Amino acid sequence: MIAAFSLNLFGATYVREIEVVMARYGFLLVFLAGLPAWPQPCEPAPALQEALHDSAGKNGEERLAMARELREKFPSDYFAHEHYQNVNEEGMVYPAAVRDEYRALRDAHPEDPLYVALYARALTGTTTPEAIEVLGRALELQPNYPPALLQLAYIYDSRAFSDAAKVRSNLEAYWKACPTSTRGYNYVARTADAEFIRESAIRLRTLADRPFTGDTLPPYSILWTLEFKATPLAEQHPVREGIRKDVARLRALDMDKYPEAHGEIAEAYKLLGDAQGTKWVDTHWPAGPASGSAVQQAVSQWRSSHPMKPNDRQYQDSYVSQTAEWIRQWPEDAYAHMERFNALRADPDAALEDRVAAAEEWLKAYEAHPSGPSPYVQIAGFYSSVNMRYAQLPGLLEKGLNDVHDPAANDLYPLPSFAARMSRLSGKWSAWQTAASAYIKLRRYDDARKLLAQWGASLRENRPPDDASDNDKRQHQMWDRPYWDAMVKLAQAENRKLDALVYLRDAEISNPPLQPQSGGQSYYTWQARSLWKDLGGSDGAFDEWMSPAAGNPAPSVPAVHPAVVSTAQSWTQINKPLPEFHFADMRGRKWNLDSFTGKATLVNLWATWCGPCREELPYLEKVFEKVRERKDIQVVTFNMDDNPGMIAPFLTEHKYTFPVVSAKEYVDKFLNEVSIPRNWIVDSSGMLRSERIGFGNGEDKWVDDVIASLEKAAPAAAK
Repeated sequence: MIAAFSLNLFGATYVREIEVVMARYGFLLVFLAGLPAWPQPCEPAPALQEALHDSAGKNGEERLAMARELREKFPSDYFAHEHYQNVNEEGMVYPAAVRDEYRALRDAHPEDPLYVALYARALTGTTTPEAIEVLGRALELQPNYPPALLQLAYIYDSRAFSDAAKVRSNLEAYWKACPTSTRGYNYVARTADAEFIRESAIRLRTLADRPFTGDTLPPYSILWTLEFKATPLAEQHPVREGIRKDVARLRALDMDKYPEAHGEIAEAYKLLGDAQGTKWVDTHWPAGPASGSAVQQAVSQWRSSHPMKPNDRQYQDSYVSQTAEWIRQWPEDAYAHMERFNALRADPDAALEDRVAAAEEWLKAYEAHPSGPSPYVQIAGFYSSVNMRYAQLPGLLEKGLNDVHDPAANDLYPLPSFAARMSRLSGKWSAWQTAASAYIKLRRYDDARKLLAQWGASLRENRPPDDASDNDKRQHQMWDRPYWDAMVKLAQAENRKLDALVYLRDAEISNPPLQPQSGGQSYYTWQARSLWKDLGGSDGAFDEWMSPAAGNPAPSVPAVHPAVVSTAQSWTQINKPLPEFHFADMRGRKWNLDSFTGKATLVNLWATWCGPCREELPYLEKVFEKVRERKDIQVVTFNMDDNPGMIAPFLTEHKYTFPVVSAKEYVDKFLNEVSIPRNWIVDSSGMLRSERIGFGNGEDKWVDDVIASLEKAAPAAAK
């Protein structure tokens, strides 16, 4: 029966694999007869599971208080402790207080694998090598202890500790100990182990098709991802038929009991390319804070279909109108109100009272149901910019700055580049910039000075390396300049003109031009010269004082900011061989390095969720149409979606015909840092010659430029 069902699901290609799986994991047949719930620590106790379900809609403080209560009520339940740790998580790591707390619990119970494994979990992300050692100790105390196995799978799934063999061995041991658990399958989806993906898809499908029990649904989105990954792109029809049956089952549920079913149904309709189904989701999605993900999804979809253009009045009017619709649909959701505030603040024709009302409503919604970015600093900056509500500014700034934290370093996912590290810091620096300006306007100079001291220290700690690229240096200057501007503004407000003069010189030395200047003087030099003359100085003395060659030390505070990939960079020479690959596209054509022989190939990297990619793809289609019959150049695209099931509906909707292969794991392994859209020029030997990141414009000049670049790389004999 199982083999026959799987045959219908995956097609005849996988009959042999299914028989092997069932022979290896025949124990799964046992639970179909209805075993009682497995004891801890495979699943939460029923009473705890119900309490965890009730806490899902609580705000931060309420959830934290409830997590403490649950841990006290269920002191020996691993999942009560796991929930407590998760509620305290900051940027995928646990704060020092939580680590200390669980170190003390481990020390008080050194022979109990529960507390040993929990301590290891608290260490993960901060000192992960130590966490691995502690998990080994937990497995010595109790071989195949499920939480330790699952935590090891999580660690070995990470970028820094990636080990596919250890992910598989730990997960298989975990599922043997906990055969009815649906946890851990998300790690399988990120492996490149085709056999393991197929086996896992079959096991999870068997679990998902059981009658629903408890308050938690099986992870259908993960199941569908595994099933699509286990199926060639050209043979996906049976998988979609299975999803249709899943949707019918989900829609028959009590949505009050299973609110997460809405998200699964929405995902299913995307995979099916079902516009009517998507409309049903939009109509029936429950309003309120629990639907925050729906708002963000709606915003993302709208932006994808409405690319922003500078000074576009029609776009601005449409954006403002759409935010009103989002608030009508989700009146209590803070994210919707944030979008409304941002739209009105950016609209030069919006009435001040409308912008103020949007700010007030965002604050109200956020404080009732915190979700999305904190509004306090942004709203304080707005009030300051329009010179109003000075009495409220200190309180707003205090709340906002309390929400600003250094992004925690995570040794599971070390940032692959200088620009990526700066991207993590930009939110904090932006908040400090806004707050410093407001404090100066409020004449709270001591507060401004303290804040600028923090900002300066952070910039010093994160200066660009000596071999940084011009792009990194340029982005660095984008944060260096507002820091020095604030320092100058504070000095002038306090009538410290000599200090302001020094800061202007430091700003000039910190921000040398990356290219020779054609003449004139910089903004900082012009300001400094004007102030110098006000103080009675001469031009000759000023030039000598400003010149670094005269012995003036360079200032000690540089800064950085991440690159933006929505704007195209120029072609960059790479000259790196591509690793071998074996893919099949939507039409069943096989692709490998031999497919590039005798031609220059444009390889485009994209994803269905990537806004700049969506802008670029119509022009990529034009490139493909122009070169599809040529013998010397060709086009293929590497899709980067997590779920390859997203590809076919997207191509059908937009009528794209260029070749597509699913290549996320391949690209992730090849590149340390992935940003898209990205175009590669690959020569006939499989050598990656050059690349260009980002899409800069919507002109046919892009098409001509890409084809010209391909022609330069094409072998002469093929032309």
